[in-house]
Amino acid sequence: MNIGFYMCLLLVPVFWLIALLMFLLKEKGAILMAGFNSMPRHEWDRYDRKRIAQDVQRQYGCWGLLFLAGAGLCLLVSGYLAIPVYGVWIVLFFKDVHLTAEKAFEKYRLG
Repeated sequence: MNIGFYMCLLLVPVFWLIALLMFLLKEKGAILMAGFNSMPRHEWDRYDRKRIAQDVQRQYGCWGLLFLAGAGLCLLVSGYLAIPVYGVWIVLFFKDVHLTAEKAFEKYRLG
């Protein structure tokens, strides 16, 4: 039994469903982002919500591709390749973690 294959394959539909949800919701999907939804509503107009949703959609889609490639590698080579795939994902995940909402969304600020 190749547990690494299943551990990678399990996350592909999860990430792709979130990416699809962000695609369907467009700029309304920005309110699903942690930190953004905790801002006061009057500040939401100061940010490009469409770009936030597009970036999150792209990010989750890429994570899904990463885990799909990891599942393929686990199936073809070794189940232990799931470990570096998860390591890459952890690095990609934490590179976008910020302590404050203002810091996390400053690149989306309008004007």
